[in-house]
Amino acid sequence: MIIISKWKITIGAVVAGAIALFALYSFASFRPLTRDDFTSVQGTVRHTAELQGETGPYLELYLQENPLRFRVPIDAYKPPFKKAEFWSNVHFGSPIVLDVQSALLREPLRPPADHVPTVFVDGIRDENTIYYDVEDRMRWLEGNHWMALIVGAGFVVVTIILVLVRRSSYVK
Repeated sequence: MIIISKWKITIGAVVAGAIALFALYSFASFRPLTRDDFTSVQGTVRHTAELQGETGPYLELYLQENPLRFRVPIDAYKPPFKKAEFWSNVHFGSPIVLDVQSALLREPLRPPADHVPTVFVDGIRDENTIYYDVEDRMRWLEGNHWMALIVGAGFVVVTIILVLVRRSSYVK
C-alpha cells in the first residue's frame, strides 16, 4: 500500500484548482471576435522571413509603408495557411493585404523576448489568393474557447478527486 503525504496532495489540489479557475475564467470572459474587430492593412512587402519558434515556425512580414513588425503566429502558420502558394507568389515589392485586430494596430504588443512592437496577423491575402482567411482564424479562436471549458471541467474533477483522496486513510 502506497502512502502519500498530505502536503503533496494539498499542493496538487491547489494547483489543479488554480488551473481550473483560470480555464473557466477564460471560458466565461471570452468575447467572440466579429469582422468589425478587424481592419485591413494594405502595403508593399519589404521583407518576409520564416523564423523558428520554440514550438514551430512562424512568419514575419515588414511593409514599406508601415514601420511595425507583422507576425503570423505559430498556431496560424499551419494548415489551412497556404504556405507553398505564399512563398511562390509573395516577394519583395508584392502588394499584400493583412487582416489584423484593430486594437492591436492601435497598440501593438511587445513580446517579452525582444520588445519590438508587433501586430499579429489574423488574415493575409493579395489580389489573387487568400493565404489565410480571417474567418478561419475566428473559427480557430472559437474552438479554443470551448477547449477552455473542457480543460476547466477536467481540472475541477481532478481537484475534487484530490480533495477526497486527501481525506482518505491512504494519506498521512
